[in-house]
Amino acid sequence: MKKLTLTLLTSAVAFSAGAVSQRYLNSHNGMSHAAMSTMETSAENKEPLYWVAPMDPNYRRDKPGKSPMGMDLVPVYEEPAGANDAPGTVVISPAVTNNLGVRSAPVTVQPLEPQIKTVGLIGYNEDSLLQINSRVEGWVENLQVSSRGEFVRKGSKLFELYSPALVNAQEELLSALRSGNQSLIRASKDRLASLDVPAKTIAELVEQKTIQRTLPFYAPRDGYVSKLDTREGGYINPSRTIIELASLNDVWVVADVFERQSQLVKSGQKATMTMEYLPGQQWQGTVDYVYPELDQQTRSLRVRLKFDNPDARLKPNMYSRINISTDSFAALSIPHEALIRTGEQERVVKDLGNGRFRSVLVQTGRRVGDWVEVLRGLSENDRVVTSAQFLLDSESSISADLTRFEEPVSNRVWVEGVLEQTKETVLNITHAPVPDWDWPAMTMDFALHDDVDMSAFSQGQPIRFEVENMADGGYQVLVVETLDAAPEGLMDSVMNHEGMDHSSHQMNHEGMDHSSHQMNHEDMDHFSHQMNHEGMNHSGHQMHHKNMDHSGHLMNHEGMDHSDHRMNHKDMNHSGHKKR
Repeated sequence: MKKLTLTLLTSAVAFSAGAVSQRYLNSHNGMSHAAMSTMETSAENKEPLYWVAPMDPNYRRDKPGKSPMGMDLVPVYEEPAGANDAPGTVVISPAVTNNLGVRSAPVTVQPLEPQIKTVGLIGYNEDSLLQINSRVEGWVENLQVSSRGEFVRKGSKLFELYSPALVNAQEELLSALRSGNQSLIRASKDRLASLDVPAKTIAELVEQKTIQRTLPFYAPRDGYVSKLDTREGGYINPSRTIIELASLNDVWVVADVFERQSQLVKSGQKATMTMEYLPGQQWQGTVDYVYPELDQQTRSLRVRLKFDNPDARLKPNMYSRINISTDSFAALSIPHEALIRTGEQERVVKDLGNGRFRSVLVQTGRRVGDWVEVLRGLSENDRVVTSAQFLLDSESSISADLTRFEEPVSNRVWVEGVLEQTKETVLNITHAPVPDWDWPAMTMDFALHDDVDMSAFSQGQPIRFEVENMADGGYQVLVVETLDAAPEGLMDSVMNHEGMDHSSHQMNHEGMDHSSHQMNHEDMDHFSHQMNHEGMNHSGHQMHHKNMDHSGHLMNHEGMDHSDHRMNHKDMNHSGHKKR
């Protein structure tokens, strides 16, 4: 497929004669002649608001005249309030609207940032935990730490340890010192170091050259004693933790997130924390880790957060309130107070303007604070009622069609067709039906900007083009592509007028050539038609007028050529005809 993109420097407004004509006819389907006569009679007593072209409602003038296609402009009169409203529309006066306190808000596309609110339990940062163990068996003496939670400074003595293995290692070092063998001295020092004897204690032993019965152990850093698993005189071995130190410079908070929100939380997201017993205080932190599985009992996801705690006001096992900020997204949204939830439906009351309201179905998504995401049923710039909507809904839903959604009409569609001709800035195309815009198959004109280059396209070329319905009226061709073949059945659908009712039409066939046509007018009703056949050439026609009723016709056959016609006037009723 060859694709050509047409660039428009300014908006190229186009109109569809066929489409407007079809919609005009459809709008009167099912209306009786009596009703139309009543409308025409009432219209005679009113002043027109403006005049429009019959084939293009966007062409408006303030006085009678001709349309660009040479047709007389049609007057447009003010319709009674609510005449064309959909079922379920409620119309109330401004005074009643004010008394009810009806308020409305626009449907807007805006960025939403979901907030996950939960509670958490403060604990030590486990990355800061430090365990103090002994690499030899022995007995604890002179224990300096009495209980858990006690704060110790780096370098302070924790306890002394008596161990036969440490005594033997000291004796080996002293023996090596006496021998003066540097290799033995280094080996003896290394053995003491491997048994976790502090370098400070080894240096004192070399200097004093005296065996110490117990060796001291010191705190390697500042911290709180989070675990104390020994007492004075207690026996220890390498498999047993003596003391555990923890830092409170930062803390972990473990929170539970509901299963329905589990897909929103990610590592690195910002979070805030508050506590009831510290009012006015707020801590800023981040999501440090998201656990890989849900709790089977609570059906919640554990999330670990990290908060700085420079003043140590946050204590382990405190409860806190957590607010996690998830990734923002743009969405069509309405105020939450406008939503009406029933057992099986969600709906809102649309504010149609001029005191008109109607209930419509909607499908909503996520709720973010006071806003609700709208997935279906509304479009941007619609207005929804946010106060007194339940009263309006009860009135509207009695007769409203609440079995389907009101889908917004797309302002862009792709259309397939055949290029008929290009004349100056007008592109004439026979196109296939467009269901999105209720267009039938027809031949129509599009106005093109002077900068649009159509030289690559030829007459009869099957094409595919994108059309945009402009906000200020008219249609604009954005992209044109060539097709290998025309849409199947396109020409048949354009030329098929079966079932059309032309009653009360004024038709001028002047200059028409019906040569070689086979026309069957059997049972046709031309009542009240004014037909001008002047100058028509019916040569070669086979015309069957059996049972035709021409009563009341004004027929002008002047200048008509019926040579070679086979005309059967049997049973024809020409009563009341004026013949020239």
